[in-house]
Amino acid sequence: GRGRGREAAALGVGTFIGCLPFYGFHLLLVAAVGWLFGLNRLRMYVAANISNPLVAPALIFGEIQLGAWLRRGDLHQVTIDAIRNTDPWTFGADLLIGSIVLGAVLGVAVAAGTLAAVAHAPELRVVVAEELTHPARAHRVGQPRAGRFADDDERHAALGRGALHVRDLLAVGRAGGSA
Repeated sequence: GRGRGREAAALGVGTFIGCLPFYGFHLLLVAAVGWLFGLNRLRMYVAANISNPLVAPALIFGEIQLGAWLRRGDLHQVTIDAIRNTDPWTFGADLLIGSIVLGAVLGVAVAAGTLAAVAHAPELRVVVAEELTHPARAHRVGQPRAGRFADDDERHAALGRGALHVRDLLAVGRAGGSA
């Protein structure tokens, strides 16, 4: 979907999905949720990559600690003995609760930041709107000598093909010879 709010929602929901501990399923979740709500799935998937290998360790650690704090009111001790003696289900439950809360907070922050950034760029919206409504004229925006390329695009569009064929060149040659 298009529109500032829908694009911001796509980034926010994508960020939320990326925070969930369902690794290997983010693409499927993005596709399903994006289709269901009519959001831009490409933007959602880009935002879902918040859990990339560079960010994931800190993200997972934060989610586990947040989940522990929300569930029990204390944090996990960061020692080898504490990790060995803690039930894996405790870590899993803390991760799940923490990921939902942190994902929601980050998702809202990303969506709000996107709305704020787009709201302060009206000239960008005009350029994008012109490009979306008439791609052949997009080359002319801010480029006085780019009209030739736009004219070529319009000519190719009129021919119904992306490039000239030999028969088109022959037709032009015949027309030029009779003029």
